[in-house]
Amino acid sequence: MALDYTTSTVDSVTLVTLQGVIVAGEPVDLLLHKTHELLEAGEKNFILDFAAVKFVDSTGIGALIDLVASASRKQGSLKLLHVTERLHEVIQIGVRSGIFEVYDDLQKAIASFTPQGEADKLVAPSAPQTEKGQAGGKRLKTSFYDDEGRPGDASRRKDHRFNIPVPVRVKGSRPDGSEFEEETVTMDVSATGMSMFMNESAVIGGQVFVTAPEEQFESTATVIDATRVGPHRSRVRVLFPKQKKFTRELAEKKYVYDYSTDSWVAYITHGTYYNTKHLPFGKVEDSRILSLDSGEVMFRLRMDRLFDLGMNCIGHII
Repeated sequence: MALDYTTSTVDSVTLVTLQGVIVAGEPVDLLLHKTHELLEAGEKNFILDFAAVKFVDSTGIGALIDLVASASRKQGSLKLLHVTERLHEVIQIGVRSGIFEVYDDLQKAIASFTPQGEADKLVAPSAPQTEKGQAGGKRLKTSFYDDEGRPGDASRRKDHRFNIPVPVRVKGSRPDGSEFEEETVTMDVSATGMSMFMNESAVIGGQVFVTAPEEQFESTATVIDATRVGPHRSRVRVLFPKQKKFTRELAEKKYVYDYSTDSWVAYITHGTYYNTKHLPFGKVEDSRILSLDSGEVMFRLRMDRLFDLGMNCIGHII
């Protein structure tokens, strides 16, 4: 069964009506291609109507996570509507972690979108403000932190952040002292810390315990930033202790990362090369990537980099 994808605009929100299945192959390809086209055209707030969707597989879940992250990078949001009980069970990890927001009423879904500018407000202040920021009640936003978790500029940044989705488990305590544990995926990672969507209230300065099963990594971490991005969701950044460094060396899944665009362009796992649409595209053989269709050489692996046949670097392997 294929996937039908139709769009309409309701109160400045793009409503995407889906019918069929969201599985590896053409359905996922269509979902990603059409939605990314809308993002590139300037649309950034989406509601995906699942009323007529019959099945979603693991590749479809991965595609939905990718689209949530893509909308967030455009300062927008993507939410789900009319998810059936059976499908809700499939995506429950994403719902519990706050990656997916699910609604059963269109008007409630539309009303849930944060007004322009509200997404920049923080749960609590934890860093110096500019004079302009104090006047407007908003903190100066920054993308860089030094080894102590202090904001800084690019010249003081100690390590690079990679915008990749790493599955993690987070344990911590709520403001009332009760404990929580949730599963989520990262928005970006570095050797010293990571940021992720969380459904639980994160207390700035509080301690959490982070486990990344694929990397065989676990560590305590300090919450250094918490930015509200929805009614029940925050983007949280944590910092690991100085002696603890996050690494992906033990992970089977390796990303091909393009520093020029600061994003991953492919990944390799279990000897198979996948493109950004999560579709198998090639196989690894003797430091080469061979096309699954023709068997011809597409790329070459040299040390920690991927090159095209003209030996132009496609990306770094992380």
